[in-house]
Amino acid sequence: MAQASRVVCDPAGNTVCTVVVDADGLAVTFMSSIFKRFGSAYAVPGCGFVLQNRGFGFSEPGHVNGPGPGKRPYHTVVPSLALKSGQFHMGLGVVGGLMQPQGQIQIWTRVLRDGWPLEKALFAPRWRLEGAGRLALEDGFDASRAAFLREHGYVPPDKGVGELAGRSDFGGAQAVERLVDGRLQAVSDPRKDGCVALD
Repeated sequence: MAQASRVVCDPAGNTVCTVVVDADGLAVTFMSSIFKRFGSAYAVPGCGFVLQNRGFGFSEPGHVNGPGPGKRPYHTVVPSLALKSGQFHMGLGVVGGLMQPQGQIQIWTRVLRDGWPLEKALFAPRWRLEGAGRLALEDGFDASRAAFLREHGYVPPDKGVGELAGRSDFGGAQAVERLVDGRLQAVSDPRKDGCVALD
């Protein structure tokens, strides 16, 4: 995380993830973010939406992530899809700022490497790397794994919770997976607002 803040540019707030799979197996994972509570706070008259504020993600002028012509700010919006034997297998997105890539790593690892059911993988307690070697752990995180991480230099945040001090600390995921028998299973993370809908 510290390295990323120094060198990443041009590739969290109000981010929405939607995973859609149609009857033919075509799939898309789509993420949209206006950043911060109301984006730029400017609404488009008569259209019902506010303009985004992703420019907030630029660093100071002169930094690799500083504003400039043709540049985009550093951000964490990372929708993902996985194929198996050339066919859709799973679509996943995690909302929640810097938790987005970290949450995806944890869920993908649990499902693809460890063989966990999708619901178990989404509901399991998560970790969150923060600045200066701090590591927030969600309530219920495995004690032996927590001890291992602490032994390797990760320290808890000052207040014992993540920097957001609330339910956004560990993200919220939306996912759809094709099961072995071809049926689709969708899961909406209880950490955030969301739902599963069939058409």
